[in-house]
Amino acid sequence: MGENCPMPARFNAMAVTLMLFLGLPGLVGCGEGGSAPSEAVAAANSPPRLLSPLEYNHEEGALLVVALVAEDDEGDAIRFTLASGLDSALFGIDAEGQLQFNAAPDFEAPNDSDRDNRYRLVIVLSDGKQGVDYELLITITDLTESLLLKGGSEQRAISQAVQGETVQRDYWLRSASEPKQSDYPILIFLHGAGGNGRVMLNDERVIELIEGDQWVGVFPSGIDGRWNSNGETDADDVDFIRRILLDLEAFESLSKAAVYGVGFSNGASMINRLGKETDIFVAIAPIASQQMKELSVLDAPAPPSVFQINGELDPIIPTEGGIGFGDFEYLSAMESAQNWADQNNCSGSWDEQKVYWGDYEVRSKEQVDCVAGRRVGAYVVLGAGHTTRFGPDFNVFTLISSLFLDLPNP
Repeated sequence: MGENCPMPARFNAMAVTLMLFLGLPGLVGCGEGGSAPSEAVAAANSPPRLLSPLEYNHEEGALLVVALVAEDDEGDAIRFTLASGLDSALFGIDAEGQLQFNAAPDFEAPNDSDRDNRYRLVIVLSDGKQGVDYELLITITDLTESLLLKGGSEQRAISQAVQGETVQRDYWLRSASEPKQSDYPILIFLHGAGGNGRVMLNDERVIELIEGDQWVGVFPSGIDGRWNSNGETDADDVDFIRRILLDLEAFESLSKAAVYGVGFSNGASMINRLGKETDIFVAIAPIASQQMKELSVLDAPAPPSVFQINGELDPIIPTEGGIGFGDFEYLSAMESAQNWADQNNCSGSWDEQKVYWGDYEVRSKEQVDCVAGRRVGAYVVLGAGHTTRFGPDFNVFTLISSLFLDLPNP
């Protein structure tokens, strides 16, 4: 008996002794339950736990986000609901945890509260006894959409870091007015110093070529009218061209394996650099610039076919080589062509001919026995200077097109 359990008045000492001897209940604790308490203490309940991640990347256009998974220590059924606030009103969730958008998200037209394609919502897990909140973050990713050529020209832009700042660099795309092909090769045109992509885009000879519906032309612009062929600017123009080609992957009718390049002057130096440092091109045609001497020591990872055109009397980048534009040292036209022939493992001697481009006589030298059907040509236009124009009735871009299209399909 405890001091808090007074003896009933009817009990006497003899009765107590007898009950203890017989092991009868009622004396160890108060009440009729003997030594056990009158009610068991209920075990503590644990709230449910979410096992799924709290952050998701979700492709635009899809409704279902995730089937959430949770567990409860007591094995109680778990119910999923959404708390109000944040972006929760844009979602639905069923009792089993299937979370989805009410309307398919569009990366280009975000509906989240901050309009940044980052949707925040709170889900509530309950086992009927306790509930717990979890905040989820769903980030929408852009789905690359197939683009169709519109016909004619259109301007596009690429973001690139230049001198630590992100800048928008434009380029132009030109196709035939009524494009009818399903798989166009890409022809990149690089302008000369002081020019821009739009000037080349609107050259009447280029328009004539593109309207033939055999090519889609790409016309980028260098920073301040210059290409960084050898330190002329702070821009990484190799990266810029690569970014353009990545951007063009969205066009379903462009052949990403069939990329060709034409450059004039500073643009020709850049085309030579791209040919030596990348595997972008099937073939290139540098006009009015051969390779710089320091570039010639590089081995191209995948040498392109090369059709090099020089004016005999070029005062800017001398055909015989030496110091030229930008105070750079250039190989002679023939040394540069031979270097490209060596890169392409061409064998045999040069096939030399005298041909005419309009009113101009041309010394033509070609190597046709090269690896994988590639070719190297060196063309010196007698009496011509630093130019792409060789008479009113001759279109050098049409000639280059025919040289490119005579090569094996890539």
